[in-house]
Amino acid sequence: QETIPVMYLPSEIFSDLRVSYEILHKEYSGHSPYKRRIVGGHLVSLLFKTKELLLKYKAKIETESRGEVITAAFRQLLNKNLLEVLQNKVDFIWAVTDYADYLHLHPNHLSTTVKAETGKTVKQWIDEKLHSEARTLLRNSDKTVAEIAFDLRFSDTSNFSRFFKKMEGQTPGQFRKS
Repeated sequence: QETIPVMYLPSEIFSDLRVSYEILHKEYSGHSPYKRRIVGGHLVSLLFKTKELLLKYKAKIETESRGEVITAAFRQLLNKNLLEVLQNKVDFIWAVTDYADYLHLHPNHLSTTVKAETGKTVKQWIDEKLHSEARTLLRNSDKTVAEIAFDLRFSDTSNFSRFFKKMEGQTPGQFRKS
């Protein structure tokens, strides 16, 4: 999804390229004393053909909109903040206002932009990221629910349990047993 094609080729071009590749493969597999020079010549020819095709069929790359840039920056900061929390480098999960301040935006503008780009608000992204990390810790660690709540900077275990149940539909203990 994030890969941008370099060029779009019509299907008839592929048959011409296939012939070139087959000749190249045949020469490469052969035993001629001039094999390296022959293969080298074919490669040079193929590279010039590729350059010609690129100039003719180059894909038009559209620049990102401001909304895409803002959303990408927010998501990168979200991942960074949670990682720093789990590594005990920072003491709290950022709120919408913290992200907006960092990006020099009004909180409403940030949330509206992210919602327009992704269909979810900044708060939903934060909650889903916390929920995802909680699920991972519950499944893959021996930490108690209280330790996980503390690691994710919840003020107490009951707040964490309410949050998790709202997101998951079951308590952290029930989730771990399932």
